[in-house]
This record gives sequence, C-alpha cells and structure tokens, in this order.
Amino acid sequence: MENPLHLLLIDDDEDEYFLLKEMVSRAPFEGVLKRLDLDWISDYEQAAAALRECQYDIYLIDYRLGSQSGLDLLRTATSINCKAPIILLTGQGHYEIDMAAMQLGASDYLVKGELTPFLLERSIRYALERKQHEEILRRSELALRKVQNAAKMGSWYCFPQEDRMEISAEAYHLFRIEKDETTSQSWSIEYVLENWIHPDDRAKIQQTFRSVQEAGKPVGLECQVVWPDGTIREIWAERVEQILDGNGKLSLVAGIVQDITDRKKIEKALLQSEKMAGLGTLAAGMAHEINTPLQVITGASENIQNRLKAGIDVGREELERQVAHINVNAWRIASIVRSLLDYARSSSEEAVSCSLNEIVKATLPLTARQFLAWSNITISTSLIPDLPQVICDPNKLIQVLLNLLNNARDAMPDGGQIMIETSLDEVNNQVVLRVIDTGTGIPEPIQSRIFDPFFTSKPPGKGIGLGLSISMGIVQAAGGVLELEKSSRTGSAFRLALPISSVPRSLNHQPSGG
Repeated sequence: MENPLHLLLIDDDEDEYFLLKEMVSRAPFEGVLKRLDLDWISDYEQAAAALRECQYDIYLIDYRLGSQSGLDLLRTATSINCKAPIILLTGQGHYEIDMAAMQLGASDYLVKGELTPFLLERSIRYALERKQHEEILRRSELALRKVQNAAKMGSWYCFPQEDRMEISAEAYHLFRIEKDETTSQSWSIEYVLENWIHPDDRAKIQQTFRSVQEAGKPVGLECQVVWPDGTIREIWAERVEQILDGNGKLSLVAGIVQDITDRKKIEKALLQSEKMAGLGTLAAGMAHEINTPLQVITGASENIQNRLKAGIDVGREELERQVAHINVNAWRIASIVRSLLDYARSSSEEAVSCSLNEIVKATLPLTARQFLAWSNITISTSLIPDLPQVICDPNKLIQVLLNLLNNARDAMPDGGQIMIETSLDEVNNQVVLRVIDTGTGIPEPIQSRIFDPFFTSKPPGKGIGLGLSISMGIVQAAGGVLELEKSSRTGSAFRLALPISSVPRSLNHQPSGG
C-alpha cells in the first residue's frame, strides 16, 4: 500500500480545521490522493518551523494569522527553498492578494466561502502535478547546466525594446564575470559591447543585431571577447529563438554562446594537416609541370652555347627569340612555385580585401595541367570582370577552392569537365563563386551530411572527410555561405557566396604570385 499524503492546515481558527477535515472525507479523491492525512497548526512560529522541516507533502495556509499573514509565511517558504506545494486560503476574494500569492510561489488561491470538496480535490491534484512538472523542469535545467558547463556554453537573452541583455549562470563563467561585482542581472547592449567584446568585432555584432531585428533570420557569428585580465577568447554566438509582441515587434531574442577557442586551435591544426596532405599530391605533379618549361630553357640555352663554342654567329634576331623562350618559361616555373608556396604557407589569420577572380587565377596553376594530364579533366572559367572585392584570408580561400576541385575530380574517374564561375548577387550584396562538374553527382540521402567532419563516401585511402568540413568553417568565418546547389545540370554544383567589401575596387588585393 502506498504511503498517505500528509496535508497541513495552518489556520488560527480550529473550526476551519474541522470543516476542512469533513470536506477532505467527502472529496472525490482517487489514485495517490485516496489516502490523505490532515494535520493542523494555529501558531505562526510553529508553522514556520514546519515549513523549515519540510515534513508535509502540501500546505494550506490561511491569509490571516493574527499579526502576520499567509503571505509572510510564503516569503519564509521561498527563503528556505521549500519545495512542497502551498495553497493560500482567504475569507474573501481579493485580486491583489491573489497576484501576490502567485508571485511568491503559491500553487493556488482559494476562497473559503466558495470551497467545495470537488474544488479542493482539483486544487490539491493540480498543485501536486505542478510540483512534479517543476521537479522535471528543475532536473532538465540541471542537466542542461551540466552539459553547458562541459561544452563551455551559456545562454543569452536580448530585449531590444528595453535595450537590455541577460545571460545564464554558465555565461557568467564564460565571460569571467564575478556576480558579486554587480547588483544588476542585466546590462545595456552598449555596456556589453564596450566591456566584453573585442573592439575589432563590435561593429560586426551591431550589424548582426540590426539584421535580426530587420529580417528576423537565424544568425550565427564568431567574435572575440576580452576577459577582465586582458585574455582574448574566441566565441560562437547564435540566435536560436525570437518572440514578437502583440504589435509584431521583436520583444525577445534568445540564443546560445560558446567558447570555441580550443576548438579553433584544433581546427587550425587540422586545416594545416589537410593542406599538407594535399600538398603531397600537388608536389608529385609539379615535377611534370616544371620539367616541361625546364626542357625549353635548357634546350634554348644549350643551342646558344653550342653555337658560340663552334664560332657560329647566333644573330641578334635568333638570340632575342631564344632568350624570349627562356624568359617566358622561367616565369612560368616561378608562377608554379609561387602558387605552391602560397598554398603550403600557414595562414596569417589576417583578413584582407581580395578578388575571387584572383583567387581562381592563383589556384589554376596548381591543378589545371595535372587534372588534364592525369585524369583527362579540363577546367574552364567564366569570370565576371571588375568583380567587387571581399574581405577574406586569400590563402584559406585557395584551399577551399582546391578542396572543391579535388572533390569534383574524384567524382569523375573517367574524365570530364569542371567549370568555375564568378558572378555578382546584387540583391544579397554578395560575390558568388560556383564550381560545377559533370561527374556522378552526390546521392540525395547523403547530401545533408557532406559538410560533417570526417564524413566521406570515398573508399579507404581516398580521404578522411575533412575537406568540405574545413572549407565550410573557413567560409562561415568570413561571413559567407558554402552550399551544395540544386542544379539542372549533371554532376554537382557548389556555391560559395561572400559579402561584398566596402573597400574601393582600386585597392584590390592580389594573392601572392598573382
């Protein structure tokens, strides 16, 4: 048999106890409420002690208790973190008392003159159910807090109309904020920007807030925060929910924030590892790429040398022709070597203004001839002239383009064509680069997973599934989008879009060796 529920009435009128006891005996209790024991206390101090000891499953408190009130007892229950449900009883209905009781944590508010066995049963049942739900919620919040702690993640809440932000307990640790240092649990957006965010990222965050308020689209961004000791950490912040008021205006934006400093270090190491793995393949093809112009250089120089040794007059016109051959092919070798060194060089982590057209031109010497010679794949381009600039790390974008080209090559084992296109998306203020192949395409069931780290559909030894994942991270860090595009053409089409830089085109950055 299940243990009975223990109910305590706190009322200075003994008659109310007998009336309630009679009502309990006639209430239609079922299930766990079938066995209910009722006790009574009339003294305020004894009642406070009973709340502290938490011996009862539910409390019914009369509003009037001599010189003190039931609201005072509710405050005591709140201060000692009493978890048991409390129902406030009063002689007559009063809206302000009702609201005050609810704000202090009362489960219900009942008027004695209107109380019936059925109403009592329902109030007790609802109070117990609410307690169960609150306990489930408490456990969920505790589990979430542990997960957020382990993931170095917190929550943030922005109230745009009030110019106010709040953060979760985990976010206090993330931002290295001591709760003792402030009596406020919220800050203005300006305060957050000036005191927590790195100066280089404040404008970006302000623009993000404007985008959320204007378009209401999900927004995620990377930025740097500055701890009180001057330490700079990298974080990822993302909007996950927004609420509109009755007039359709944005009243709340909620999101998550995560410390990704350690992850970025790992990604950087993986980025260089993936790059060096690809460098081996590229270097193998460089012997052929360099050998052809070297043969021209050595042939032309030996021809001149042999004629001079034999005393044969070379002639000015012939000498100029041979030297021109030597010069052209020497610069061709220099271009190939510079492109290879640019690719192998560790990224400077510095975003500059550059052109996607120049990124394409700097990448082609590494791939075009190899793809044709080894895989019977031709690469053609359609580049829009005078393309606006973007802010990026050009070395990283070269790696992104190489990753896309290598994926296209692997999808065409019997040869084919790759088209690289650039265009201008004036509607979204973006510059777009597309890599389109005539290969086998990507099966629809796995299309949603191709950007996942370490996911690959290639056979063992053909890749570890980091290329597209790393490329996605590079593009997102530059504020852009990388996606598999739906295309009526055969094969696959990847679309890379980056926001247009505000830097004038005349300041266009040329990648090294471009």
